[in-house]
Amino acid sequence: MIVLTSKYGQLGNRLQLFAHFIAFSIENDRPVLNAAFGEYSHLFESTSKDLLCRYPARGPALPAGRGARELIHRILQPMVRNRRVERILGKRGLVISSTDPEREFRLDDPSFLASIENRWVVLAEGYYFVDYHNLLKHAHRVKQHFLPRETHVKNVEKTIDRARQSCDLLVGVHIRQGDYRNYLGGKYFFSVGDYVSAMQKVRDLFGTRRTGFLLCSDSQLERKEFSDLEVTTGPGHIIEDMYSLARCDYIIGPPSTYSRWACFYGDVPTWHFCGADQEPSLNGFMLYKDMVEWHIGNAPQYPALPAD
Repeated sequence: MIVLTSKYGQLGNRLQLFAHFIAFSIENDRPVLNAAFGEYSHLFESTSKDLLCRYPARGPALPAGRGARELIHRILQPMVRNRRVERILGKRGLVISSTDPEREFRLDDPSFLASIENRWVVLAEGYYFVDYHNLLKHAHRVKQHFLPRETHVKNVEKTIDRARQSCDLLVGVHIRQGDYRNYLGGKYFFSVGDYVSAMQKVRDLFGTRRTGFLLCSDSQLERKEFSDLEVTTGPGHIIEDMYSLARCDYIIGPPSTYSRWACFYGDVPTWHFCGADQEPSLNGFMLYKDMVEWHIGNAPQYPALPAD
């Protein structure tokens, strides 16, 4: 079994990390336990029913409360930091670590597969573990595991139905301002006016098509600031906003694993703009598989994204 122990970032980062390990699990028949997913486990059908947040999912052996999940995480953390699992299990246990954003840990590396051949337990610490090939290969099964609970699905459906009543083309807009005001010196922080400008450019890009926008934000927005645009506000809930973005025709927003997960889950072309003066183009909207191909083929390391 592989056990994930590190709480890195927020929902987007946790989903991305878990997804890579699930893809690895499917391909290599290795069960995964995510001890760092507790505070988000109640949002999804599979993990809400499993105290240990396992893949393949199983029913709870104990009541699946958040307190119990947090206790499991606190017990495992010192075992990783002190490499205690290796002292207890000897050659049957292993701790692996990936905390350097400049050096990804490839789960499909033959040397890694060989190193865990006879291990009973592998504890994984860090965030930069990847298995792009198998994530794309097993994307359907990964997505099945992260189906939100029914109440969230219904709210997403209501939001999308409402938004599509007044447009032919729906563009999701991820307006992230809270933590981006200070992250990386505000590199990806944009004013509402910057977002409005980007939206106007995207509307013009699609010409005569009736283009509407779904606004999903971590800040309070005034509708009057979008007066010349057809806009609908998202549900305002962390999982419902994310999965509403995944139901749009296109997504725009700053670099973020939050919107990248929506791009992956819904197969939605996404434009991550990095500057207020950046011009959109149809080629600038990328599917998740395009992002992966760009990363593998054109960049030594995919740029580290903010902790979502």
